[in-house]
Amino acid sequence: MAPPTLVTVDEMSQAGLRRAWDSHVQLDASHGRLVEMQLVVDTKRTTTKYVVQYGGLPVTQEVEVVVDGVVETVTESRIIGAQREVFSELDLGPRGTPYGIDGAKAAADLRVEILAAEGKTAEVIEEVNPRITFFALTDQYVLQAFDGESGQSLWSTRVGPRGSFPLPFAATSDHVVVVNGMQIFCLDALTGTELWNRKASHAPGSGPAITSWFVYLPMLRGQVEVFPLHRGDGLPEPIVFGGRVMQAPVLVGNEVAWINNQNTLFIAPVGAKVNRDEFRVRFDEPISTQIGTDGDRAIYCGTAEGALYSISANQGALLWKQSLSYALRQTPSCIGSDVFVVTIDGSLHVLRDATGIARWRAPHIKQFVSATDKHVYALNTTGQLEVLNRATGLREAEIDVPLDTVALPNVQTDRLYLATPQGRLICLHESESPKSVLHSGEVLEPNRGEESDDTVVPVRPTRPEVPAAPTRDPDDVFGFGR
Repeated sequence: MAPPTLVTVDEMSQAGLRRAWDSHVQLDASHGRLVEMQLVVDTKRTTTKYVVQYGGLPVTQEVEVVVDGVVETVTESRIIGAQREVFSELDLGPRGTPYGIDGAKAAADLRVEILAAEGKTAEVIEEVNPRITFFALTDQYVLQAFDGESGQSLWSTRVGPRGSFPLPFAATSDHVVVVNGMQIFCLDALTGTELWNRKASHAPGSGPAITSWFVYLPMLRGQVEVFPLHRGDGLPEPIVFGGRVMQAPVLVGNEVAWINNQNTLFIAPVGAKVNRDEFRVRFDEPISTQIGTDGDRAIYCGTAEGALYSISANQGALLWKQSLSYALRQTPSCIGSDVFVVTIDGSLHVLRDATGIARWRAPHIKQFVSATDKHVYALNTTGQLEVLNRATGLREAEIDVPLDTVALPNVQTDRLYLATPQGRLICLHESESPKSVLHSGEVLEPNRGEESDDTVVPVRPTRPEVPAAPTRDPDDVFGFGR
């Protein structure tokens, strides 16, 4: 008998959500536990789909959205109950080979013609989707990759022996770096194939960070060792500074930042060569959680006394400081113009990223999950997924989930990724958003690569000509030939 799902269909529908997929991490629940999840969005490897949409009822409504930190009322037009048929460039055509972009477009146009002959009006919508990969790591050091859109398991592999305390891993669109004890493993993110492994010279203090050229690994000895990413036998170069580093470095724009146990923030530029730290910021109070970032210019540091600092990554200067009264429970998350902060008293604070001014606060929250233009999703302290109005913070709906449910704080897309320590996974999205929405707002282009004749499949294959029957010899009565 299959275990019950994390969320029931009725509760999802009432909250305006739908299940995108559910799956399970490969682990024995009696021995292993899920310890970490990460999401990687690759905007270079895209998949083009053509959606044929017909039927449905057009509706118009006024909604409140947050634009550049300001609540605005806008008129939204959409179609509800429409039929959707998707033609992907990866779908197989009549020849048994992928359509390709042009073939998928031709197949969608042909479907529109067929619907028109049936008296139905249809339109073709082009969707360019990034490659989204969901990674999950267990305490048995089994790393598994899933398609973030469909939930399909892409690969699974054991990274080193069992028994070591699991540290955070780092993942990009091309590489995954896992630290097992003192051994460092670099894997191909697309296939899970091990590219290299090597031993660290000292005991790591936390997980690594990956740039285009190097792997930054913090050590308990008061230094960050920088390993060449593309050469497993390359000599590491240490950045010595004193103090222990117990948090993984973070990337922000063209900088990498980390903090040691002496409450000092280090900021160093990244590039094709190893650079020493160019800025150091000293705090008078201990840092309570992993430092966060907006991914571009700001670094967020929360102290044990309940203060949240925003530091410029480019200048090492203080941008703003906000007192939250309680220490942070979770790494700050930044989406658009909002910073989401959960404190140990169970409060979700929403601040403006430019000034740190508080917008609203929601009580009884233990973890931020995700956000869209209209809603904020969070797990509360009583085992429910709460749906909050992003403009006001008012509670709009609640969904019962197992009390031990954890979430991947998603600052890249509008999807909700929930899991249990036993490895059950579920991905949810708002009913009106079948396609993942990137918070970066990046416009994606179709990835045509190198065109070849083999990728274009004709949609209307011509009927093969039947060869004419051979002329019969009148002297060959029985048809055996001469």
